[in-house]
Amino acid sequence: MKAAILKEWKKLELEETPMPWPQANDVIIRVAYAGLCGSDKKIFHGQHSIAKLPIILSHEISGVIWERSHECGRNDLKRGDLVAVRPILSCKTCSSCRAGKENICETVKVLGIHEPGGFAEFIKAPAELVYKLPKKTELAAGALAEPVADALHHIYQSGFQIGDRIAVIGSDFTGLLIAYLLNYTGAARAVVIDDSKYAHEAGRILKLEVSEPSSIVSEDTRRFGADIGEFDIIYESTGTLLGYRTMLRALKLGGRGVVTGVPVRELPVDIKQIFMKELSIIGCRLHNQKDFVCAISLLEKTDFTRPLLNLVTKQMGMRELVSRQADLFSASYTGKAMIQITGEEELWI
Repeated sequence: MKAAILKEWKKLELEETPMPWPQANDVIIRVAYAGLCGSDKKIFHGQHSIAKLPIILSHEISGVIWERSHECGRNDLKRGDLVAVRPILSCKTCSSCRAGKENICETVKVLGIHEPGGFAEFIKAPAELVYKLPKKTELAAGALAEPVADALHHIYQSGFQIGDRIAVIGSDFTGLLIAYLLNYTGAARAVVIDDSKYAHEAGRILKLEVSEPSSIVSEDTRRFGADIGEFDIIYESTGTLLGYRTMLRALKLGGRGVVTGVPVRELPVDIKQIFMKELSIIGCRLHNQKDFVCAISLLEKTDFTRPLLNLVTKQMGMRELVSRQADLFSASYTGKAMIQITGEEELWI
């Protein structure tokens, strides 16, 4: 099979590689679409603290079932079924897994980081991580299940309540999804804080309010000793020092800051703002099973998926992925790229 393999940092190569072989409980999937996300960019540039070479990137995967082991125990899965893959491999026995928090399993592994991912014609996954797509769900939309599940997890973890005033700092895909989900459900009107041209274009497509960072700079009361903002919850998706400083200043007293963007290096944090305003800083990593199930159900709704698919670039094959890698993996590339690994008319050949 063909696969785009990262064999050196900043060097993706298209090569022939052996087909995966199903072991007990495994399913082989012919990949249709695979998304390119911020984590893939960090791995590509050697900025990920865990990933090791060589690796096949992408953990946002949809496709069709090609083969399954006889021992997999999933009689509901059959050859030709359209599926999405949940990429989180957990031990199922540690304290986190027993508490239903398999996303922070002590030995968690992720397809596309620790194990081969979706930039290949075929991928192997444990049967329990394979989810059939609802009828009428597009395969391209199926590859959005993982990022939608992550965004849902961030919202749940934040302790969001109806009536909270929300901001999202940054316009990466996860940040946009958080704002879009809150807006789509009618739960809240989230403001995206970003001054880039892309943020305004994405906001137009997703019908989101986009504001300049300067518009939420809070008032320094001096007498109180900290900036008093107006937002109950801010999701910080840039992972930058400016983003975190803006978040701490713009949160109201007792507000909650949610870390969704991972910095590539340690950043100084203004502990005084956290102390004086009694802020809660919440970390969010990946997602859990219920988040993924909820994401799958949302993908069946065309009014939900259509704007998202209008935002991504999906008519791109692996050859173009490799030929355009310098551009697609650069910090200046602001769009959401989705790679069409196998043409939908070829999936059953």
